[in-house]
Amino acid sequence: MAPLPPGQGDHWQSLTYVRRALWGGENALGTELYTELLRQRLQLELSFGYVKDAGETGDRLEKARKQPSSAAPLLEVLAKAKERAASGQPFEVQGKLDQSCERDCPEGTAAWRYRPLRRTVVFQGIQGRIDNVEADCDRAISKGTVQDGTAWTIPASWGDCTLTVRGSRGTLLGLVEE
Repeated sequence: MAPLPPGQGDHWQSLTYVRRALWGGENALGTELYTELLRQRLQLELSFGYVKDAGETGDRLEKARKQPSSAAPLLEVLAKAKERAASGQPFEVQGKLDQSCERDCPEGTAAWRYRPLRRTVVFQGIQGRIDNVEADCDRAISKGTVQDGTAWTIPASWGDCTLTVRGSRGTLLGLVEE
């Protein structure tokens, strides 16, 4: 399975498909396909700036029985992304509402899920409609609305969180982690 060349295809959808394909695990998929899918997932997560997810994918790739030779440059990019995230400087990720909305959503609504590294995030460059954002954390759940420039600070006491942004399918946004 070859990755999509830059500028071709829907990379957002590719990431969704690759994540689903990996549910089978290395034993079900075979080592070669499993590691190639991990490599593709890592490449896509890095291209969107998903440092937390990319870190976990990189860990899985390094623990796999056999790594594709094309993984080494991606693991170097991951190391640099982790350094940048650890530097304390703000960084931006791109989001697109293209995933199915699993509950409490009118027809035509889609979602985007993101696991932030930091506690403060700023929504910007919104192109489309966002209905609401939910922070689903280890020890709390919070839901609200956002617009361009809205900053959310998630209390550390809430633990690890996943943000789910719901709105019209195809909505694009930038999320700056501060």
